[in-house]
Amino acid sequence: MANFKEIRISHLMQYIELLTGGMYERTTTH
Repeated sequence: MANFKEIRISHLMQYIELLTGGMYERTTTH
């Protein structure tokens, strides 16, 4: 159960990083 939670958190962090990364890239390019 703990492992599943850890995996879920990592996935969430990756998703957030992807979103923020894309936004950051957009702002820098713009």
